[in-house]
Amino acid sequence: MIDQEDAMQQVYNRVLTMLSDIVVENDPLLVAAVMMTQAMSIYKTALTPDEYENMITKIYQSRSMVREFKTENIH
Repeated sequence: MIDQEDAMQQVYNRVLTMLSDIVVENDPLLVAAVMMTQAMSIYKTALTPDEYENMITKIYQSRSMVREFKTENIH
């Protein structure tokens, strides 16, 4: 059985590969806006209202921990 950390890494790698292809063909900010909207919709659907608010707060509080991609395809 796959553990949660391995599952997250597999999903991360799969999505990153897909996004690399999409970003080459589209405005990176458009792609990011669509991803952000979809992610927030998933959170809103899967969490209680209180859990959703806590998640959004945690995302905001961790904003300085986000790293830039090391690629020329995004700019």
